[in-house]
Amino acid sequence: MDEIARMMLDDDLLHSRELWNQYGNDSKRMSGLFDMLIMRYKDIVEGLADGLDVISVYDSSAEKAEVYKSNVHKVIRRLEAFKDSGYSNESMVQHYVNEGVQGRAFDLSFNETRDIINKMEDLSPLERDEIITKIDEIESITVSVNTKKNKWHALRPYLIWASGKDVNTAMLIIPLLMKIN
Repeated sequence: MDEIARMMLDDDLLHSRELWNQYGNDSKRMSGLFDMLIMRYKDIVEGLADGLDVISVYDSSAEKAEVYKSNVHKVIRRLEAFKDSGYSNESMVQHYVNEGVQGRAFDLSFNETRDIINKMEDLSPLERDEIITKIDEIESITVSVNTKKNKWHALRPYLIWASGKDVNTAMLIIPLLMKIN
C-alpha cells in the first residue's frame, strides 16, 4: 500500500469514527458510510466483508439502522487492525480469529494454522508444542487412505480435546477436522 493510500485510509478512519459516533442511529448515513468503506477497501483488506450481519427487506428502519451501525463498527475496527498491522494483510487472520469471524478460520490450511499458533503470545511453549503435535496428527488422519467414516472415528477424540481449549485455539482447530477427503 503506497503512502497516498495510507493517508486516505487514515483520513477515512478518522471521518468514519466521527460519523459513527454522531450519526450511528441514522440508517441512511450508516448505509452510505458502509457502502463507501466496503467499495473502497474490499480489494485491499482481505476478508473485510466476511461475517457481517445481513439486512432483510423485512427489517424495520430501526433494525436496519442497528445492523448498519454494527457492520460499520466492525469494518472500522478491521480497518484499524489493518493499519495497526502496518497496512498488511498478514496479521489480519489473527484479528479475524480473535474477532470470531468464522469464515476466515475455515479457509486456513494446516500450515497457516500452525503459523498462527506459533505466533499466539498467550500460549506457553508447552501448550504450543502440544497443539502443533495435535495439528500434525489431525493432518495425518485427514490425508490418510481410509474411509470418511473411519477418519471421523479417529478424529473424534481431537474434537473433544479441542473443545477443552480456549475459544481462539478451538476456532482454529475444529475447522481442520472438517478437511476429511
